[in-house]
Amino acid sequence: MVLTLSGKAYAQVENQSYIEVHGTAEQIVSPDKITLSVTVSENDYRKRSLASMEKEMKSALAGIDIDVRKALKVDNMSSSFSKRKTNNPNAVLSKRYILEVGNAQLAYEAIEALEKVSISNVYIQKVECTKIDSLKTAVKADAMRNAKETATAMTEAIGQKIGRAIYIYEYESRSDSYRPVAMKAMSNAGGVVEEAVEETLEFRELKVSCNVTVRFSLSE
Repeated sequence: MVLTLSGKAYAQVENQSYIEVHGTAEQIVSPDKITLSVTVSENDYRKRSLASMEKEMKSALAGIDIDVRKALKVDNMSSSFSKRKTNNPNAVLSKRYILEVGNAQLAYEAIEALEKVSISNVYIQKVECTKIDSLKTAVKADAMRNAKETATAMTEAIGQKIGRAIYIYEYESRSDSYRPVAMKAMSNAGGVVEEAVEETLEFRELKVSCNVTVRFSLSE
């Protein structure tokens, strides 16, 4: 974002004394919305019915205080569901769910709970901070305050004062993307569940930063 003056007003700025400073700010935040994809299928190695698997899944999640009515949603039906409706004896019924939790620890507990009922087709689909827009606004304001504090300290040292801002340039705010630091990988290839287990599930914290260049007019 750039705030500029044009025409006569700009000419007046060029003829006045000013101080130009840089301001910077950043904040660190942890994810508050983790989306897991959970697929239940009759092709599971225990050969259970879809209905029984869904019942066990919901019971397991409720057991770790997840409100399944709010957190668990059907994502889509697999094509094999349509085949079953046409009485294809070789069709396999499956269903995919989306599970939303509020932190990494609860995501890990959910994966563990599902593993205990032999539902292993689980992966992390998305990690988000739902308040990222308001966070960016707050960081920009902090960067401006940082610039003003710097300008004030420098001008007071020479017996002057800063006036209004006559130029503001904001460098593009940066947000580091989330990446899993450790996660639980599971597969059931060949009918045998193989696991790569971590004791905790953590995500790199999100850093939002902003840099600004500001010119303040000077007065005695």
